[in-house]
Amino acid sequence: VCSSDLDEIREYIAKQGLTASKVFVGIPDKWAITGFINVPSMKGKGKGALDNLMRFEIERHIPFRIEDVAYDFLVMDEKDATYSIVFVAVHQEKIDYIKEFLAKLSIRPHAVTISSFALLNAVESSDAPAGEIGRASCRERV
Repeated sequence: VCSSDLDEIREYIAKQGLTASKVFVGIPDKWAITGFINVPSMKGKGKGALDNLMRFEIERHIPFRIEDVAYDFLVMDEKDATYSIVFVAVHQEKIDYIKEFLAKLSIRPHAVTISSFALLNAVESSDAPAGEIGRASCRERV
């Protein structure tokens, strides 16, 4: 990316009234491995038990070494003694590429997520109810 492109991106971000730390970055879904799994509940197993279990489980589902990926997970539901979990793993090279690009723009993103989750993350971290987010977008288009 040339410096004039970077200047245009900075100008666009400034016009949106965003600060360097309030930007959500969505990476392509095809860069990520997303999985939905069920695992035993870790209640009463001690702090870090679920993290350790998920590290093992994620490694079983990816074609890379766990040390070569950035990953995260979220417990979506808990029934009986089972957690339903969604996880995402992205090869660290892709994350490093994004970090370097954002550093050139002096951006510290609020979140880096896969595109399909980006809107949900933005709504979750905003103070507005989800319905208000949609109405604001419609008003802007009019």
